[in-house]
Order: sequence, then structure tokens, then C-alpha cells
Amino acid sequence: MKTRTSPLSRRNHIDDRSSRSFDEIETCAAEAAAIEEGGLARCLFVRYGARAVRKARQLAILIVGVSVLLIGVAGIVLPAVPAIVLLPAGLAILSIEFVWARKLMVRLQDHLKKARDRCRNRGRA
Repeated sequence: MKTRTSPLSRRNHIDDRSSRSFDEIETCAAEAAAIEEGGLARCLFVRYGARAVRKARQLAILIVGVSVLLIGVAGIVLPAVPAIVLLPAGLAILSIEFVWARKLMVRLQDHLKKARDRCRNRGRA
């Protein structure tokens, strides 16, 4: 049977873990100062791995992609903003990192190809 921990003890455990991380960062900073300038980034990268870099990249792509997408949505109403360019561009930026955006981009491309083919066939008839 599992023993239950009180919320207070869980909070203390989280505090211990966060203070341990801070201590590791301080130790890493001291090591980096001893190595060379710019060594802190290398030391943190080695300690915490590429996961933090990957998450930061994903967050940056999310922010830029959603921003471009929202400007494109605003461009539907505003005459000065080219929505027809910005909407696919925002979706393409998001599809770099997110599968749902990639699937939506493929569906959009399929619909555009079908519409192009229909327009070409109407011209011949």
C-alpha cells in the first residue's frame, strides 16, 4: 500500500529540488569562470543537456509562428496586410516544429492543387 505524503512535505521536496538546481548553477558558474569567458553556456548545456535548447527552440518557433499567423488573420480585415501570404507563412513556420501544423499544411496544399486543377480543366472545356 502506498503511503501518502502531505502537501507540505511535497512542497518542501520541490523547494529542495529547486534549491539544488540553483546550487548546481552556482557551481557551474564557478567552473565556467575558471575555464574561460562564455564557458557558462557550455557548462549549463553539458549539465542540463540539449533538452533545454530544444524547448527554447520550440518556444521561439511557437511565438514567431503564432505571431505571423495572427497578423495574417488581421490581414483578412485590414487592407494593407497581405493575408494570402502571411497565413501560409505562419503555418509553414509552425510546421517546422509541430505535427498538427504540418498536417494542416499538407491538407491546405492538397486543396490548393485540386482547385488549380479544376481551374485548368474549366479553361479547356
